Amino acid sequence: MKRKWYLQGYMPVTLLHVYNTNAQMLPGSNIPSGPGFVDASNAEAVEALAGETR
Repeated sequence: MKRKWYLQGYMPVTLLHVYNTNAQMLPGSNIPSGPGFVDASNAEAVEALAGETR
């Protein structure tokens, strides 16, 4: 699972759009782009958020 192409291709275009349409403001420096894994320790939280946060 590589996230390099996402960060180098899609994300810069998205950030430029956000910058140009939201009063020249950018999101914080932490852009989570890695994979997320569901296991027994976080299954309930994932189920609660499914459909809300994407």
